[in-house]
Amino acid sequence: MKLAIVEDEEKSVELLLDYIRKFEREKGVNLEAVCFRDGLSFLDHYQADFDIVFMDIEMPHLDGMTAAGKLRELDENVCLIFVTNLASYAIKGYEVDAMDFIVKPVRYFSFSLKLERAMKICMRRKKTELVLPAEENRRRLNLQDITYIEVKGHTLIYHTVSENTFSVRGTLSAEENKLSEKGFARCSNSFLVNMDRVTSVSKSSLMVGNEELPISRTQRVDFMRALADHVGNR
Repeated sequence: MKLAIVEDEEKSVELLLDYIRKFEREKGVNLEAVCFRDGLSFLDHYQADFDIVFMDIEMPHLDGMTAAGKLRELDENVCLIFVTNLASYAIKGYEVDAMDFIVKPVRYFSFSLKLERAMKICMRRKKTELVLPAEENRRRLNLQDITYIEVKGHTLIYHTVSENTFSVRGTLSAEENKLSEKGFARCSNSFLVNMDRVTSVSKSSLMVGNEELPISRTQRVDFMRALADHVGNR
C-alpha cells in the first residue's frame, strides 16, 4: 500500500515514519510512504495512486481542510486521516469524508489501530474501484458510480450518477474484458452498461437512469442473458 504524509513539521514527519516502520515489522507488511511539506506540493500533479493520506490541518500556503476539499475533487475514494493539535478542527473533517483523525501528540497504539482499519477499508474498496489513466491527473472512480461507458473513436467516456463525465484514451473491448465480471455488459458496439443501473428494457433500447441507450440486434441476446444472470445472482 502507498501512503502519503502531508505535514510541515519535521518532528511529526519523523515520528509518523518511525511508526510506519514499526507497524511494518509488527504486521509483516510492506508500506511505501511519501512525504509532502504542504498541501500545494501534495496536490500538484496528483495521480490518485495513494491508498491512505495522513494530513495535518494547520499548514502554510494551503491548510489541510482546504487541501482535503481539493483532494476530493480529484479522488473520492482515498482514505483520509487528519492529524491535528485540536480535536475540534477534526470534526470539520467529516465534511470532506475523512475516515478518522489523530490528535497530536500522536501515540503509536492509536496510530496503529487507525492505520490497520484504513488498510482493511482500502482492500475492500480496491475490489470496486476503477482508476482512469488520464493524461494530466489519474482519477479513481467507484464502479457503482459509473452508469455506462461510451466509446467515440479512440476515446472512452465514463458517465456517472452525478452526471459528470470523464474521458480517457482506450478501447471498449479492453474495458469489457476488465469489467464483465463486475456487473457490466455491452448492449451495442458503442456502450458498456452497468447492469445495476438499468431501470427498464424494451425491444430496441434500455434505460440507464434517465438516459435511453440502443440495444443492437447482434448484442441483444448476449446482453439479455447477462442481465438475467446478473439479476438472478444479485
